Amino acid sequence: MLERVKEKLKKGEKIVYVAFGDSITEGYGVKEGWPEKLVKELKNKYPQAEIELLNKGRAGDTLEESMCRFEVDVLSYNPDLVSINFGINDAMNGVNLNDFEKLLRELIQTIKSRTNSEIIVLSSEVLEDEIADSTARKYYDKLQKVSREEKVAFVDIHRIWQQKLREGVELSTLLIPGLDHPNEEGYKIFAKAISDLF
Repeated sequence: MLERVKEKLKKGEKIVYVAFGDSITEGYGVKEGWPEKLVKELKNKYPQAEIELLNKGRAGDTLEESMCRFEVDVLSYNPDLVSINFGINDAMNGVNLNDFEKLLRELIQTIKSRTNSEIIVLSSEVLEDEIADSTARKYYDKLQKVSREEKVAFVDIHRIWQQKLREGVELSTLLIPGLDHPNEEGYKIFAKAISDLF
């Protein structure tokens, strides 16, 4: 998995990377979100790497709402790598789970058929409200299911955060107060977990 991108990173060939998602991808409320931190991690591993990052996260978007910009924001760049990060807004807006799964599958299949891109799907952080968090988890499980069936990489950020909490990390130290969005420390967990794929 991700072998084409790894090879390009090793050779120092240019990689076009589109980060497609909601405010968690956009990096809402911080100076530097996880896509920017991920690029730094990859350049540490592959000093000769040339990575063009196109951060196409948009606050408030559900997966369905993002589809109107999918052609322009993703396909038009003919990327080498695409990350897909949705679920929280879908959960909070009560998007039908089966519709969410179907749309995600269509999105992945379209990227595969229209580009030579490799794909990473990821879940998001733990939410402070337990009911909201367990609702979001159902959407993350769909992300994981579709990723497995479509044979694309999946990084379960939510479970990694849960593990951190079990180890004694306070959730409040990873979130922006009152926002339920990751702070810089929280985003470092995203970037490290994704860079481990490489």
